[in-house]
Amino acid sequence: MFLDDFYQTRSHSAHLTSFVIQPEQASRFAKHIAGDFNPLHNPDSKRFCVPGDLLFAVSLMQLGLAKQMTFKFVGMLSDERELTFVPEQPDHYLIQDSDAKTFLSLSHQDCLTQDPQIIAPFIEAYVAFSGESFPHLLVPIMAEHNIMINPARPMVMYESMAVHFDQLPTENMRLAYAGYEIELQGKRAQVALKFSILDGDRQLGHGHKTMLLSGLRDYDPQAMQQVCDDYAQIKSSYAA
Repeated sequence: MFLDDFYQTRSHSAHLTSFVIQPEQASRFAKHIAGDFNPLHNPDSKRFCVPGDLLFAVSLMQLGLAKQMTFKFVGMLSDERELTFVPEQPDHYLIQDSDAKTFLSLSHQDCLTQDPQIIAPFIEAYVAFSGESFPHLLVPIMAEHNIMINPARPMVMYESMAVHFDQLPTENMRLAYAGYEIELQGKRAQVALKFSILDGDRQLGHGHKTMLLSGLRDYDPQAMQQVCDDYAQIKSSYAA
């Protein structure tokens, strides 16, 4: 399974597995799977954190795909530690370390499949969509609402995501962007990026990814373009 290269299992219970993510594994997942070149995912970054999408992906491999799933990122995982799925109540889990610090809270209602041949394509489709958040989806939204993040310290935080299946998932799932909703709160904004889950033209379900933007100021096209150019340069340098 393609995820085996991005985390190690440590111990097993009757149903779930504890696991460890190395910084190098987190960085490779961000770049190779999600197409996410945020410097925060570089192992040598002082503010390094594991991509939320990697915790999401491991969760699906452990629990399967459910009709209704929500994921809320509670804390930033910044170093190597053993993580465990902790059942909090029926259909609800926490990912915690040995000190009971929580990094992810998730609900998982009405499991549809635990077949990795179906789960893996959905993970790949979702994290590819998720990796497009910045700059491709968020920058036009910021321009439309005359806001932008601080170009000197761009902060875009992954807050949560949710998925609902109306029909059984298939091996041929793909995601299509389906618009957004935005809530402005002074110097902060909450943006929900919506998507449809499709097999061909048939809609199987829908969902959204919620991002938090902070340090907002009036939109400056030149400054924002420089942020985008810097991001593209990081991506190009890595590819080279």
